[in-house]
Amino acid sequence: MFSRLTRRQYLVTCSQISNLPEITEGKQVKTRSKRLCLLLLAGPFLLASSALAGNQDWRIWFDQSVKGKVTEHIDLRAKQSFRTENDAGTLGTYYIEAALVTHLTTWLDLSPAYRQQVTKDKGQWLDENRPYVDATIKWKLLNLAFSDRNRFEYRFRQARDDTFRYRNKLSSVFPKKWTPLELQPYVAGEAFFDEGVKATDRNRMRFTFGAKTDPETRLRALGLKPKEGLRMTTDFYFHYQSTDRDGDTVDEYIAGVNFGVSL
Repeated sequence: MFSRLTRRQYLVTCSQISNLPEITEGKQVKTRSKRLCLLLLAGPFLLASSALAGNQDWRIWFDQSVKGKVTEHIDLRAKQSFRTENDAGTLGTYYIEAALVTHLTTWLDLSPAYRQQVTKDKGQWLDENRPYVDATIKWKLLNLAFSDRNRFEYRFRQARDDTFRYRNKLSSVFPKKWTPLELQPYVAGEAFFDEGVKATDRNRMRFTFGAKTDPETRLRALGLKPKEGLRMTTDFYFHYQSTDRDGDTVDEYIAGVNFGVSL
């Protein structure tokens, strides 16, 4: 959980940013957009300062994904992930999943999917099969792109009761790309609502710097010729989540990277 000092630092920072002076009347919207981005991006640094105390676990996640077009409005996406635990000392979770992303309108995506996962619990690897459906709403505000992903999943779990879970993830993407590598920051917050479990038992907040890189920019910087029709992305992220384990709350700090390819 956040320390009192961290919460106070965050509130002071928010107050200072929100009181930045306007430059000109014609730039009010642009200035407000910059303020909001600064508020969103301040979170990871303040979270890091609270990681020195309390019940905590540091982790590393390594993801790979591939996406290709089936039709003009349908994409096929596959992903696998390796996730460590116990201060990144052991592999704790591996999963592989596939999704059919349907772009119903410019503001709504519907994605049926299936995930197969193994998780280490007290030295034993346990299987989990998880069909789910994502309904994602997208919009723009103050030059920022927002998305609200609503995930409905059913978890078939080995050695534990099967359960239904609803997840809500709100994301915001900064409109501009930074540096020659085209780093594009974004932030996201996600809440978990498990069947028969209090909603406050597990909440996830993610703060991310994304590097959605144009392959031509990256390859030419390395002196290589990009392959036509192939797009690579790399997302580096810092992720904080609070998890309830046997009645104790554990603060988890996760450094992750996702390598993606679009065909």
